[in-house]
Amino acid sequence: MVIEMNDFFATMVEAASTPEMNMIEDLPVGYFELNREGSIIRANRMAAKLFQSNQEDLLGKMAWDYMPGDEVKQNREAYLELMLNDEEPEAVQRSFYTRNGSMRVYRIYRTRIRDANGLTIGMRQIMLDITESFFAHEEVQRARMWLESVLSSVAEAVIVTDALGFVRYVNEATEQLTGWKSAEMTGKVIEKVLPLLTYQTLDGSPFTARRVLEKRCKVLATMLNRDRSEVRVEMSTAPIMDKESGTASGVVTILRPMAFPRVSVAS
Repeated sequence: MVIEMNDFFATMVEAASTPEMNMIEDLPVGYFELNREGSIIRANRMAAKLFQSNQEDLLGKMAWDYMPGDEVKQNREAYLELMLNDEEPEAVQRSFYTRNGSMRVYRIYRTRIRDANGLTIGMRQIMLDITESFFAHEEVQRARMWLESVLSSVAEAVIVTDALGFVRYVNEATEQLTGWKSAEMTGKVIEKVLPLLTYQTLDGSPFTARRVLEKRCKVLATMLNRDRSEVRVEMSTAPIMDKESGTASGVVTILRPMAFPRVSVAS
């Protein structure tokens, strides 16, 4: 997908920069050109709008003048290094400040400006504003990290599976109880990793995959751990409900070890 987008925007920029098709000002995306030092030598109306500035005010400014301070040095060095080689630049993600101090995140597609001898003298760049999707992704990542921190601190063994029974997360207590590492369990069907030898629901009802996707269950079970020893546990399950569809997208299982002598079972 990235390669296709690069090709598309590079072609559009080349076409827009010819005298016969001077459409740069009317491009629906931010377009600007930099010289070898990184100074802005051309910017269209959309680029000025993205920066909440006038086109004339952008000219002569360095591209990194609008970047967060901790990103300036790295991005400046990367750009200047790019000017010294002949490789076609890849699309990059960059953060810029607008005039009012707000920060926006852009996906930037780039192509070289060459002189008559084919030497690089600058860079054409097209900017796509991805701020909303970027921060939405960041928020999801923070929420996921927070949730994983909470689950890892739970004393009981916690296993999260999807609707098909594939393990998506286990905490440290699960590793200690079962002998399996998180990386070894993730992506595998839970019944294959932790086979149940016996089980008994507290209300006497059948214990099936369909049932655990529909309602909470509590089971007394005997399972095999990694070294094929029997482990008796109290197993509580609860479906993870999708608020939009109203269907279960997975199951959270909590295992509490019970007093039970471990007996080695032959493979």
